[in-house]
Amino acid sequence: MIRSSLAAVSVGIVAFTGCAAQEEPAPEPSPLTVATTYRDGSLIPGMVTDAESATIVNTLYTPLVTYDAATSAPVMANAAEITSEDNITWKVQLRPDFSFHDGTPVLAANYLQSWNWVARCETDSPNQYYLGPSVMNVQGYGDVSGKTKADGTRDCAGLDRSLRGLTVLDDYSFRITLNDPQPALPSMLGHWALSPMSDQTLAALQPSQNSGGGAAPVALTQASPSPSQEDPTDAATGNGPYRLARDTGSDLQLERYEDYPDTSGLPAAVTFNKYANLTQAYDSFGPDELDVLPQVPVSALSEGQWQQHVPEGQSGQRPGDTLTSLTFPMYEARYQSTDLRLALAAAIDRGAIAANAFADTRQGAQLWAPEPAFGASGATCEQACGYDAARARQLFAQSKDVGEPITIAFNKGGGHSDWVAQACEWITDAIDVPCEANEYQDSDAFFADVEDKKMTGPFVTSWKLEYPDVAGFLGPLYGSGGVNDGGYENEAFLNLIDEAALLPRDQAQAKYEDAARQLNSDPPATPTFLSDRQLLWSSRIVADSVRLTPFGLLDVTGLQTEAATPSAG
Repeated sequence: MIRSSLAAVSVGIVAFTGCAAQEEPAPEPSPLTVATTYRDGSLIPGMVTDAESATIVNTLYTPLVTYDAATSAPVMANAAEITSEDNITWKVQLRPDFSFHDGTPVLAANYLQSWNWVARCETDSPNQYYLGPSVMNVQGYGDVSGKTKADGTRDCAGLDRSLRGLTVLDDYSFRITLNDPQPALPSMLGHWALSPMSDQTLAALQPSQNSGGGAAPVALTQASPSPSQEDPTDAATGNGPYRLARDTGSDLQLERYEDYPDTSGLPAAVTFNKYANLTQAYDSFGPDELDVLPQVPVSALSEGQWQQHVPEGQSGQRPGDTLTSLTFPMYEARYQSTDLRLALAAAIDRGAIAANAFADTRQGAQLWAPEPAFGASGATCEQACGYDAARARQLFAQSKDVGEPITIAFNKGGGHSDWVAQACEWITDAIDVPCEANEYQDSDAFFADVEDKKMTGPFVTSWKLEYPDVAGFLGPLYGSGGVNDGGYENEAFLNLIDEAALLPRDQAQAKYEDAARQLNSDPPATPTFLSDRQLLWSSRIVADSVRLTPFGLLDVTGLQTEAATPSAG
């Protein structure tokens, strides 16, 4: 995420008495240093999935939009304007003052060729889906993307090379045509996988006529020192505020790109110090070593160890991008009872569990979507996630349930065992019904039973933001044609989602809030916890500037440093 520019670091001018005043040249502040566990993987945006690589890519590239720090509303970045009259056909107008780090302009063709490359079958991009039905749903996706055969190989024969829903209008504008209305499309366009690639990068990434493959040359997937080029920049020729200067093996060194439209206040350099794992980075954290540790290892979370690792005011939690819920199997006759579902939702004290199972490193859910999602604050889960034991007992009595044991299923290794066990205790205490935790030893078997609708009781589901808008949670999780693990059907809810899709995003918000209220009265799930991220920073970093993007990545370009104290002599 690219936010407003960093606070300038001021250096005092030293005046010498008894002789003519002299101005000492201002020393260049040392680079901002950020810990990373990135290990020489791809920095091609469309090939990146892990948070460590994506954080670096977000520093090297500027997407069409970034996001407001307070609301996560899309903010124009490389785009000057994104408009639509029907939420299906969209026009994107680019700013003409952006350039790649090789000096070439960022044109409409760069965006569309990059997106087509990500969508193509032979590229085998892990972010290919983003242009398909599950997110953007660009016209022609199925004619380009191909399918995976039974043996796991890709069938790429006879496919189109370009999405027919993408059209260049002129050098600085293009059209996107979708299969269905998407009022939140602008919020989707800030994902790192949609970053533009330069002509040089695109040319090198095209499949070889001889091999027919889509593999990228090594120079384009990792920044390694070259005998012919001391500072290789072709590894990630971005359009962002920083360019990749060199990879020493132990760190990645980025330099400010002076032709970026606005470099005011940006430090001259950022260095990503590489570590084998988070524990090593945590153990190395100190004022002379690192400015920011973007994530504290789990081993340091118990009993607030991580907060004692640094002086007061240099640690904190930020809202993450993942919502964990207990989803009800609506295909089971027992859970068609609205009163039973509401009773279970009211029986669980999320705050107590957050303290006991997570040492307050997660927060009890109060929303139907992660907090960083635009519009989520209006989608409160109210009676579908609030603790009230007396209400739980009353609702359970109204349900006429026979009181058979309740089982809560979850996959092994997901970190759910402690909190699910505690949730069962709260349920039993509130409604006097036995509750058992059902841990699947085989995660594949768990997800297969979820997909095949074989669950007999509530089961744990966790979902990350695909794009930072409440629209990306409500419809996809509980509507027709979406994930809908619990088999939820509610005509009033579906009508509200469909009506919202036809409205401009600002007008659609009321529909999404009405849809959330519909879920509150007839819950398909009970939201339980929102993820939080724990971070550490040095004394020279302004605490309020340490933020995560809506995608859960450290906002490196938003970091601000305390101004240096002027000297006198």
